[in-house]
Amino acid sequence: MRSATVAVGAAGTRFPWAPTSAAVEICASSRTSSCSSPSRSRSCGSPAARSAVSSASSRSSSDPLANARHAAAARILEAVIAVEAANPVVLIDGRSGSGKSTLARELVQRWPLRGRVQLVGLDAIYPGWDGLDEGVRTATDTILNAHARGFIGVWERWDWAASQHAEAHAVDPALPLIVEGSGILTPVTARLADVRVWLESPTASRKSRALARDGETFRPHWTRWAEQEERHLTRDDPRAHATLTFEIP
Repeated sequence: MRSATVAVGAAGTRFPWAPTSAAVEICASSRTSSCSSPSRSRSCGSPAARSAVSSASSRSSSDPLANARHAAAARILEAVIAVEAANPVVLIDGRSGSGKSTLARELVQRWPLRGRVQLVGLDAIYPGWDGLDEGVRTATDTILNAHARGFIGVWERWDWAASQHAEAHAVDPALPLIVEGSGILTPVTARLADVRVWLESPTASRKSRALARDGETFRPHWTRWAEQEERHLTRDDPRAHATLTFEIP
């Protein structure tokens, strides 16, 4: 499906027990192609970073969608600074087409703290079109729990074309972490994150964006995926666990 940057971390860092293809710095994946921890290290970011967030929040354009996203990013980055940790965890949930991946990439570009931030998109983890719940369990167990406990997390990319797991990737617990994807905000993951975001967007707008982004690949699976999202909404009530909620046109 979409191409998404799924991991950004310590530049050039590799782990001797992981496959050599599992670079921590950057990985790309596609569906159609082959509570804060006690160990948080304190850091409130530099004055320059705070200024950058403030000035970035004043952006405006003639595009209501872009304006909403820029405003959301500014609010989230202010919340990140307020955590006063060097390795905060941000979760971004919302239904398909609500703008999670685009918002996450903007956060990475405007990140206000020193050093790098890791980004994991669940599109790289869901094991197929029926895998929303399993993907969330995998992210919770191998990424979020490990990060909260100060351990290196390791997850395997799902190869949508081959319908099997591919190379492994590592997540550094000393670095900030953003995880985005439908289903990621649950009562369990809420306890493992510092900033929790829910994106609300009209169905017609979401579907139009998702199909424009993914073409005909997603169309036959739209209802199938939406049913899994509905179960997540009913069971987990993600909006109730969000620290920030944004209306996206």
